[in-house]
Amino acid sequence: ESRNMAIDIASAADKGKGRLCVQLSDDLSTVHFCESRKECSMSLAEWRRPNQEDANRLAREATEHALTPVGGAQLLEVGMRAPKLKLAGGYCTANRGFALRQPMWTFEHFIVGDFMVIDCRQSKTKGVGTAAGGEGDGGAATGEKEDCAGVSVGPQVVGPELPYRPTQWWRAVGDSPVTPGPLPRFDEGMKLKEDYDLTCQHIATYGGAARSNRIFVKAQHYTNEGGAVAVRNHALEQVG
Repeated sequence: ESRNMAIDIASAADKGKGRLCVQLSDDLSTVHFCESRKECSMSLAEWRRPNQEDANRLAREATEHALTPVGGAQLLEVGMRAPKLKLAGGYCTANRGFALRQPMWTFEHFIVGDFMVIDCRQSKTKGVGTAAGGEGDGGAATGEKEDCAGVSVGPQVVGPELPYRPTQWWRAVGDSPVTPGPLPRFDEGMKLKEDYDLTCQHIATYGGAARSNRIFVKAQHYTNEGGAVAVRNHALEQVG
């Protein structure tokens, strides 16, 4: 109920215009951006899926930037602008080698509930570019300035010091079947996997969900006892 209440509050903010809703686990300990210098100079069209050995090597050579939760949320918000999506999040595990076998951004994969951004704004956000020949609202396609500077990543910022350009990795998701109405909500009848269900709802409604496969979060409940970790069992996993 608290997750849906947060969506309701964000949707009603600013006299109904809405705001971004950032949802995260209360035991979140770290947020990191994994920067591979090699791929930062590529576009999505130039990217080629590495084999696992090469991906593991890229992960070892990558630079890890500590993000604040606000900085991580800002990066995720930038990533869902051009495709006009309403849900974004980071990679679903801590395995950098697996993640680096994926493009920097994908738009049809699971968004883990430990750290997600939901766009509850009523007006459509103007996109600033697409990649791989996709048509967007500006940005890289028209020369409009990319709006990704000033996001805190520890001692550096997303800008000249960090060659991270989300517009290089965007793709058009086509005309999504967006209709006016309430945003998808968490199914309060589900005991587990409600974030899977929310992701599916967003993909069905808006044509995708933006996942950054270079943003990683760590929460204490991944390893400690108690909570949902203690009550999960095979039967509950099957029911959801």
